[in-house]
Amino acid sequence: MPPRFDLFRIEENGKLSWLGPMDSVAEAKKFVIRLAPSSKGFCVVDQETGEKTLIGPKNSKGLGRSDR
Repeated sequence: MPPRFDLFRIEENGKLSWLGPMDSVAEAKKFVIRLAPSSKGFCVVDQETGEKTLIGPKNSKGLGRSDR
């Protein structure tokens, strides 16, 4: 089964850069901890539901969820 989630970096200009597939939001958060200081934030997209989870650089536990 392919990974359910995709991880994106939020660039300074607001555009998203795809970083790769993830098996879970928890896996994405662990990955982000290493990159967080060098980014504006991250977005994890659930491929099944379309739900987006935002992860900020100052709070690797997540800023909240957005369904936009």
